[in-house]
Amino acid sequence: MVRHLVQKHLENVSGDLIAEYKDLIAQHARGKCGVYVLYNNGQMYYVGLASNLNARLNQHMRDRHRGKWDRFSMYLTRNDYHMRELEALLHRVLRPEGNRQIGRLRGSEDLRKPLRQEMREIHRQKLVKLMGDRVRARQVRTGDGPNRREPRVPSELPLAGWVQRAVTLKAWYKGHEYRARLLANGTIRFDGKAYSTPSGAAEAFRKLPTNGWWMWHMQDASGDWVRLRDLRG
Repeated sequence: MVRHLVQKHLENVSGDLIAEYKDLIAQHARGKCGVYVLYNNGQMYYVGLASNLNARLNQHMRDRHRGKWDRFSMYLTRNDYHMRELEALLHRVLRPEGNRQIGRLRGSEDLRKPLRQEMREIHRQKLVKLMGDRVRARQVRTGDGPNRREPRVPSELPLAGWVQRAVTLKAWYKGHEYRARLLANGTIRFDGKAYSTPSGAAEAFRKLPTNGWWMWHMQDASGDWVRLRDLRG
């Protein structure tokens, strides 16, 4: 059975109802939690929430909002579990004149920072395609002999040093699962080819600019598949 958040509502009615039909309003709203809106001359003035809507509306007939509103709406909800978040969301979207604070979305991730990082990665990949990939594996001498050379891990590889041995990466796109191998030197092997960045490997199957940090997943210590973006921190 569907359990709707809003159980009852009364929209855009005169504030005189609270005084002239106090008992009727109380019969429906007393002890009930929910969201309410105050209006002034047809304009939204204040948005709030209360665990007892009847008491809160009567309070606003006497507090700092007295005389600043003439109509109201109220929405009775099933419980107050998400009321704080809902109130903060309404404040941030509507920005009512009478609300002094816009509220905080606790536990919500601000996407500005990861989006900036993802956009930079996409732009970098576009530049690589247009201007040429300058990442090259250099040869250096080792201490085992004057003539022995081994590939040095280029500093440009973003996943260099992430793992001590090869691990599996997974990505899901349009109902298909794609797998790749992240090597210890930071190279990603996918479909028989080596890629220097997660985005390059992801573009191999998406065929368009892609943020591989968001697309590819790797298992964390608890065994959960986590986006590379989240593991990068």
